[in-house]
Amino acid sequence: MENFYTSKFLDKVWGLVLIVILVSFMACNEVGSDDTVPSIGKDKCYTPESSWAIGLRFTTDGKRAKYIEIPAYDVNNANGAEIKWVYLESSVRGKFIGAVKVNELLEGEVPQGASPGDFVKLRIRIDVDEWTFVPEITNVKIGGFNLTPPDNISPDELDIHTGTATQKTGAGEGNWEYYEVVLSRYLYYSVYVESQYEVACVE
Repeated sequence: MENFYTSKFLDKVWGLVLIVILVSFMACNEVGSDDTVPSIGKDKCYTPESSWAIGLRFTTDGKRAKYIEIPAYDVNNANGAEIKWVYLESSVRGKFIGAVKVNELLEGEVPQGASPGDFVKLRIRIDVDEWTFVPEITNVKIGGFNLTPPDNISPDELDIHTGTATQKTGAGEGNWEYYEVVLSRYLYYSVYVESQYEVACVE
């Protein structure tokens, strides 16, 4: 009888141990905004940090949302001319991790029925080796405005374009890869990127 109860007791103990191990495993793999995020299938870990196309700030109250201004259409800058170049800056560390460019469209890129200057091409790259786009989420959000934005806005309000960039960090100018999108022309744009940087993995 003693062995019977001992066996039952040990079964319950091992069951509780397995539950604790399972819960701990699930907790370690839950991703939050401040967590270290292991990349899938690679022995690397990352911490997320949002980034913005560096420009003017909506407010001076400590919030980091920014916007850039582009020039009005000039026929002399047609056919693919680059009309804006700014750094992509991480919002907490203040590190330049890439670039955002705005170009006029090439003749063959102008949408049917549109006039030259109605649209622009916006290009985003990350070019610092330890930084990447956060994968498998909506990691690019862009807002467009024709009047100076009066108040601070959240990334969720940047709604003229959202997308998922999968481009890799470039190892040099000849190898840079850009996330590209054609947008209706606005005087001001806010460009928000969900980025991440590599950190030491903690076991």
